[in-house]
Amino acid sequence: MPQTFKGIGTRYYGASDRQADNSFVTTEWMTLFAPIIPLRSFRVHYLGKQENSDRSASKFYHVVDQVGLDKRHVSQIYGLHLLTWIIFFLLLFFPGTTSDTASTMATIFTIMAIVFWIWIVPDVLYKAK
Repeated sequence: MPQTFKGIGTRYYGASDRQADNSFVTTEWMTLFAPIIPLRSFRVHYLGKQENSDRSASKFYHVVDQVGLDKRHVSQIYGLHLLTWIIFFLLLFFPGTTSDTASTMATIFTIMAIVFWIWIVPDVLYKAK
């Protein structure tokens, strides 16, 4: 079962190939604040979540079967990584900007990328259920 501590560990991302029994395929990723390495894919049932005393929530899944690594999940996550880095370097090395302006733009984008990877990707785009 995936588990993270302060953004480091493993986590499920993706929810595809939904079946009539409400099971779906998700991919377990090694994370370092953002998904880094895909480990394996599973067909799972989402069992619900439990609120913890520290205002966080734990999500529970029942693994039905291990399936082959879902290449669509992997390509989506790596595509987002690539897009993030392309934008970062375009802002940093944009022609016609001074080094101060480029540095400021890169700093702002870095903050936006951190927010994107820590809050938006897991909670909106690719988190299983």
